[in-house]
Amino acid sequence: MAVGSPARDVAFIREAFGASGPEPAQRWAPQGVSAVLLALYETRGEPELLYTQRAASMRSHPGEISFPGGRVEPGDATPMHAALREAEEEVGLAPRDVRMLGHLTDYLTHRDVLVCAYVGEVAGQPPSAPRSADEVAQVFTVPIAALLDPGAYEARAIRGMGRGGRVHYWHVGGRIVWGITGELTARFLARVYGWSPPSAPRVITDLSQFRP
Repeated sequence: MAVGSPARDVAFIREAFGASGPEPAQRWAPQGVSAVLLALYETRGEPELLYTQRAASMRSHPGEISFPGGRVEPGDATPMHAALREAEEEVGLAPRDVRMLGHLTDYLTHRDVLVCAYVGEVAGQPPSAPRSADEVAQVFTVPIAALLDPGAYEARAIRGMGRGGRVHYWHVGGRIVWGITGELTARFLARVYGWSPPSAPRVITDLSQFRP
């Protein structure tokens, strides 16, 4: 699919996860394992992804845009169960209402936390407010068509930086999706639509310039 073309519908996205292979039997990372849910909705035939804005009081990534999720706890049978549990705790998504489409990716962050990302289809209306105000300030959806718009995208990179050399940013609805969430968004778009960055990254000279 060409970048900027219509995002089609949820059935098209479902097909992209139809051949998902088995997940790793065990996960480990020096600083632990987390899991997130990319919750997929369809509004008037247009697919959307659910995002949250983290509460300003959070110790990690305060105020940033994220997907529902958190640490895998000892009581979680799998990272997928952790993603579903966290989504229910943060924004009120009942696990029974989520049709899991599959495992998207595992991503090792620069802080050595392994993030396991899953995609799930949810019927009905997305939540309009968080369940846990201590963790989440806002909950909102972004049409995938907006993420496919080249005008919404930018990238930054430090020359010689590893991990692909770029950080992704989307400017959507007055918000900026970037960092780990931006990387997972990029991997989702690549998996489903064959997306690739529509523009070269802006070269920066200092790590602090990665912040929006």
